[in-house]
Amino acid sequence: MAGWPTRISRSALGPTYKNQRPVVRPDQQVGANVINLDFWTVAGMAGVCPQAFAVVNGGTGAFIARNETWNASGTAATPTTTRNAAGSYTITYPASVLDESGQTVAINLYGASVAPQTTSLSLFGTALATSPNVITVRVRNTAGTLTDSNFLLLVF
Repeated sequence: MAGWPTRISRSALGPTYKNQRPVVRPDQQVGANVINLDFWTVAGMAGVCPQAFAVVNGGTGAFIARNETWNASGTAATPTTTRNAAGSYTITYPASVLDESGQTVAINLYGASVAPQTTSLSLFGTALATSPNVITVRVRNTAGTLTDSNFLLLVF
């Protein structure tokens, strides 16, 4: 099975573990209940947590900060961001990355959420996964006019 960023199920992590003997030194031994809970939690989070985040400068379209769950080693290709026009941006992630074992895994983004980074209530944003590795962002004012603003992007 390919690894991250493939969204995993609990069964992909192996069987439900059982202790061969009772845990007598919990400060030195890990019980099956702990491992099972960890695997359950990781599998659940894989389906609902953001796969990436970015803070983008609305004026230039450049990243202010970003990270991706599939880039734990820091060796994956860097995504690109393009300011298409005022308030219109495209963020392109690599089409595939290497998982923890070196296998090529396709990026398959489902959607995104965007929040303009402003203290004003006069801006709102929309984001859409327009292909498996591309997110399109629009930031508008209350009149509906596209306008530049720094934004936070959560990618799922």
